[in-house]
Amino acid sequence: MLENYYVTGLPIKLSETLGTIYQPTIRKLIELNMVNLEIVNPFLILEKSYSQLCNEESFELKCKYDTIPILDLMMLTSMKDSSEKVELLSDKIKKSLSILYKTDIKNIEYMNNIKTGILIKFDDKKKNAFISREDFGLVSDLILEMFCIDKKNLKDDEDKWVENTGSEREKKLIEHFKEKERKKREKEAYHLCDYINIVQNIDGYVSMDEILKMTYWQLINAYKTKIQFKNYNESLGYAWSFKYQTDMDKMKHWSKEIKIQTSTVR
Repeated sequence: MLENYYVTGLPIKLSETLGTIYQPTIRKLIELNMVNLEIVNPFLILEKSYSQLCNEESFELKCKYDTIPILDLMMLTSMKDSSEKVELLSDKIKKSLSILYKTDIKNIEYMNNIKTGILIKFDDKKKNAFISREDFGLVSDLILEMFCIDKKNLKDDEDKWVENTGSEREKKLIEHFKEKERKKREKEAYHLCDYINIVQNIDGYVSMDEILKMTYWQLINAYKTKIQFKNYNESLGYAWSFKYQTDMDKMKHWSKEIKIQTSTVR
């Protein structure tokens, strides 16, 4: 059960072949200048591109893509996109895997131009790890979940914009409002420093040393748990006050709200 590894922050041993993935601490992410989750972004890009590819193509091609391992997307993309962009994504995946497997980036090799998989070597006498093209999707799903990213929420918000006339003016207006919405989301989004600040100060002080030892999953879980406690206590205060009418039966108890979700990675 992967959720037990997430909540404890322990290394995740997948299998003899896939090896062990280590969950980096907040301190490590900051030291590596990955506060915007650059470590997970290449897997996120692949997942979004893969979903988009499946949704845009015809039904026959969709069925075909559903059976193609996600790692193959880099090869499929290279046919349509610049090899420079694909190479950049490839390098980012290598960098992320080198951190998650605690090895040097030079020890990450694509076998037979990705057609076979990814070989992960170690400088010490550890057995090499190998991610086959069929298993890459599983590893990718694990990494996304480890950083609290729900694949169900990856659908692009831009889908709601529908062209009616197809005119150039309409297209420019849509692009304008898309950009405006994107900037608004970016401005309102919480960053790593915001989560750290809330966990440290809300509902009881937590030392910075404790926070730096947490993994990203543990930090977000601590944030969600503290917020649930605070929301529940505030709702309880309203319920007890004669000034407000609150239906106690509709209030969800905090113990149900903070229950850890079962991992969907199999």
